[in-house]
Amino acid sequence: MLPCAYLSHRLLAKYYGLRVLGGIQGVLLTMAMLGAIIGPIFAGGVYDVMDSYRPAFVLLALTAVTGAIVILMMGRRPTWTGDVVVAPTT
Repeated sequence: MLPCAYLSHRLLAKYYGLRVLGGIQGVLLTMAMLGAIIGPIFAGGVYDVMDSYRPAFVLLALTAVTGAIVILMMGRRPTWTGDVVVAPTT
């Protein structure tokens, strides 16, 4: 967990800059905690109705794949020069 957390902090800092890193981390960690609370309750409800965890796991896996695709679509990080953001060239 620790190397992954270090990598995500480093990537967020490089991509968005240190000025907004705290706010972004707050939103991300809040969403992660909500997922950690809601996920097991959702999976348990699906198990009670369908007598299998498979539909819940498939839906959660599709959600994770969708998130990965969205992250990959972000493109190259902008170049920071002081307070000015220079858009990357293609």
